[in-house]
Formats: sequence, C-alpha cells, structure tokens
Amino acid sequence: MPFTVTAIDSATAQICRDEVASGTRPGRRVTLDEAGAPCRHCLRPGQIGEDMLLFTYQPFTGDGPYAVPSPIFLHAEGCDPYDDRDELPALLRHGLRAVRSYDDQHDLIDGDVVAGTDLEVAIDRLLNDDRAAYLHIHSATAGCFTCRIDPAPGRLRPVDA
Repeated sequence: MPFTVTAIDSATAQICRDEVASGTRPGRRVTLDEAGAPCRHCLRPGQIGEDMLLFTYQPFTGDGPYAVPSPIFLHAEGCDPYDDRDELPALLRHGLRAVRSYDDQHDLIDGDVVAGTDLEVAIDRLLNDDRAAYLHIHSATAGCFTCRIDPAPGRLRPVDA
C-alpha cells in the first residue's frame, strides 16, 4: 500500500533547536562518539564527531490519552529535510521498530514490533485497517519516536469480495 513518510518539518526542527539552546525546552547538546542517533529532520544517522541535540518531543498533533512525548535527536546545526517521502529511510530498515496505528481521534488502534526488514509488511497491514488515520514508528529498544507514516493521498482501500 502506498504511504507517505513525514519527518519533523524544518520550521518545527528550528523551533526545537532554538528552544533547547535558550533552555526553554529541556535537552542537551551531545557530540557523538559513535555513529547512530538518527536525526528526526533528515532521517539519517548522526556520524562520529557530529553535534546533536537530545530532547523530548511530542509527535502527536492532537490531544488524547495516547499522546506521549518521546526522546529524539536533531542535528544541532541544521540539515536538509528528508524529502523522499514515498520511501522508507534506510535507518528504519535496521533494528527493531515499534509501529502503532491511530485513528483520526488519535486513539490507538493496533501496533506491532517488527524487524526493520519487515517494516513495510507491518505498515501495509496496519494501514489496511479502515480505522487507521496514521502510524507512528519508534525505536522498539530505546522508545524514541522516529517518524510518522500516512496513507498516500488518494489511496483506495481494498474492497472485500
């Protein structure tokens, strides 16, 4: 099933950087001593020696009992936004991923924990539920929010025979 990957947009990423720098958003600047710590704006892993910001982020766009903040990383000095929105970023294909589906009221419908290599199968299964409005993908080990997945615009739901 076609889908759209949504990373943190550039304006929100800059607001978060400014708030961490001014101390109005709790967080800290870290220099990576190993590769990893994927940036939630460009959806690429940070590299050794890069400065990243680690802070709490609220990925939900609405209120509800499932609206839980999550730790995330951003490149401290900015980066290009993730723009290949119809393809999963390479970083999602490694490790374990928690995939959760939500309805248009932001209530949890279903979820799964899968290997990154099986992520597209889980996305397809969860988006095929007529109640699903969007998905959130998290690291299953650290719990960090990674990105949002939406059904591709104009998609057709399967019709039961």
